Amino acid sequence: MSGLDEREEQVLATIITEYIHNSEPVGSRNVSKIGPLQLSPATIRNIMGDLEEKGYLEQLHVSSGRVPTDLGYRYYIDHLAVYTPDPASVKDIEESLDFSPPNLRSLMKEFSKRLGALTKAVGFVAAPKTDTAEVKHIEFTRINKHTALAILITKSGIVQNILLPLQLSELALSDIAAFLNERLETISLAELDSILRQEVDSQTAVIREITAKLVDLERDMAVDNIFLDGTANILNFPEFQDAQKLKGLLAALEEKKSLAEIVERFIRTKGVQVFVGSEVGSSYLSDMGVVTSSFEVDGDVIGMLGVIGPKRMEYQKMVAVVNYSAQIITQLLQELYGE
Repeated sequence: MSGLDEREEQVLATIITEYIHNSEPVGSRNVSKIGPLQLSPATIRNIMGDLEEKGYLEQLHVSSGRVPTDLGYRYYIDHLAVYTPDPASVKDIEESLDFSPPNLRSLMKEFSKRLGALTKAVGFVAAPKTDTAEVKHIEFTRINKHTALAILITKSGIVQNILLPLQLSELALSDIAAFLNERLETISLAELDSILRQEVDSQTAVIREITAKLVDLERDMAVDNIFLDGTANILNFPEFQDAQKLKGLLAALEEKKSLAEIVERFIRTKGVQVFVGSEVGSSYLSDMGVVTSSFEVDGDVIGMLGVIGPKRMEYQKMVAVVNYSAQIITQLLQELYGE
């Protein structure tokens, strides 16, 4: 059930729309002039006061207008924003993302770049995680006497290589691969790792150690599997002119740890998701909005893409871009790796 009446909704929508475009606190006189309600500034001011009491607006300074809170943005996103892009906008998105990548990493990198360019914000793509997508086959190839290459193939056909410090013979590696592959027919690599950690049989000690390394190294590689582009766009937003705040934000984006946490928490959820401020779950991104969507192969979620911008970003546009981007990348991956 809606928590606001019609007049409150219209005032809130007007303030958020104006704030998105101008990044300045919005006063009652302005709302009276540009909003759909034919009401006096005094009446608008009373409605704004009610919205502030309910937590949808806040006043940064006594003499200033109001700006939306995280709760205000959430209400706007869930109840008031219109997500029906016109055909011309859809065509622009499709044309911008129309390309033939030579390989998976190139596809991810190019998508993040084009997402950033399309939205004038920060675009990111999280490449498939092996333990999420589930490994169906493992092979080992000896590189030298100290190192072996583990080749992990997921059920979606994605290939990932991991270097391991192993001094085992080719025969021993082949036997270990056969052991792992037999069990991976019914369970995931992460599940197998959990089972092996509980066994004390000395004969499986080496296999247990290798499996644990594969899972741990793959998790450590999550940050490297995130492709990010457009961080310089942050400099164009007036709310990030504070040097100290900007420094912390850019550092967090470049380190990608906050993004890796978001991907880990939400990658299994299908469809477009929108997070505002505190909802993002990262102190570094508390002044940002994040729009994400998963992408799939054969119906299985294998990765995530999205856009990061200020909380006052144009959510209708961002949702449209992210939604169509996910559809396009799903189609490309289906052609490359689908059954």
